[in-house]
Amino acid sequence: MENFNEKTFEVQNAGLVLISPYLPILFYRLGYLAEDRRSFVNKEKQIRAIFLLQYMTSEKPDYNEASLLLNRVLVNYPISEPLPRNVELTQAETDMADQMLTAIKTNWDKMRNTSVRGFQDAFLKRKGKLEESEDRWMLKVEERAYDILLDSVPWSFKMFRYPFQEKTMLVEWR
Repeated sequence: MENFNEKTFEVQNAGLVLISPYLPILFYRLGYLAEDRRSFVNKEKQIRAIFLLQYMTSEKPDYNEASLLLNRVLVNYPISEPLPRNVELTQAETDMADQMLTAIKTNWDKMRNTSVRGFQDAFLKRKGKLEESEDRWMLKVEERAYDILLDSVPWSFKMFRYPFQEKTMLVEWR
């Protein structure tokens, strides 16, 4: 993890990029995205998405603002703009997030028999270095011995850009 400039940040939930293909679907189903799926309905929905992503990582109700940096990038929320200390997610939001996590691990054959908590602990709660450049974000995820399982993931997560994002995300993981 070298070659980083002054726009480099440490994150504790770098594994969120593993579920990146599913996030726009989740946001749309929850009514966070506009009908064309190219933008968030409003700032409130964008903030809710930030906190929902953190819920999907750890299910803890309170977070410090620094731990939400990757979440901000994933929903294209300005890094310098303050966030509320907490957002009370609805039962419908957490239920849909839980269902999506279950579906994601079920679609990954090697994780099918793992609990959601085990999946979160093994892959979503992962340290990483996030670097911003003029045209992209680069995330280098800390590796662990069992990352060999990533070779069997049946979807792509190493490069993506949502319609509501300004920059492409490149992921270096395994």
